[in-house]
Amino acid sequence: MPPGYSSPVLTADRIFLTAVDQDKLFTICLNRADGKIRWRRQVARPRNQELHKANGPTSPSPVTDGKNVYVFFGDFGLVSFGPQGRERWRLPLGPFNNPFGTGASPVLAGNKLLMLCDSETGSFFLAVDKDTGKVKWRTERPNHTRGFTTPVLYTPENGGLQALVSGSLQLTAYSVETGKEITRCSKEKSPAPRARCLGQPKPAASSITANHTATRPTTAPSATAEWRGSRRPR
Repeated sequence: MPPGYSSPVLTADRIFLTAVDQDKLFTICLNRADGKIRWRRQVARPRNQELHKANGPTSPSPVTDGKNVYVFFGDFGLVSFGPQGRERWRLPLGPFNNPFGTGASPVLAGNKLLMLCDSETGSFFLAVDKDTGKVKWRTERPNHTRGFTTPVLYTPENGGLQALVSGSLQLTAYSVETGKEITRCSKEKSPAPRARCLGQPKPAASSITANHTATRPTTAPSATAEWRGSRRPR
């Protein structure tokens, strides 16, 4: 089996993986019971994006609704396959101006598939119809540079479903329905922070420099940090 960097994604009876072999990008479905390959599908790799030596072209993990699988490749874009491996749709994206390569994984939110594409230039947040691949909305993120975070879904007590997206300098909440920004919380400068949802009602963000911020969700344009912390190397 070709190598890959993504995490395996499970259903009741299947395992989905991604892999790469030179100019070919693979989506692979295994039997969960015995590990045998059910099917393997490939898409052509139209370009070879610049990558950090510790990264790879298949770092984003696939996502599944229990039946279909959805995959993002930085050198290709989005593609979806059905239970028997039939290609359902594809949406070419990129190229991306990120010298370290991509890392964010797609996220399912109801009938939408969300994909964050942060780069040195041209960053954006995208939602497509999970059944057709048609774009539902696209929100530009001009103040965000390279990023590798996967959005986190959150439903506040009095509001609709939100996608929490951390990027350079801030944690932002977007409406999953419209793609519009709901609120944001600026934080100390830090490259590519990652969001986590620590139960109700406080999402938190942490960065690769080991700084942490917790915020209370709000519908106001600007959120306030509940607390900040750091863990410095000894």
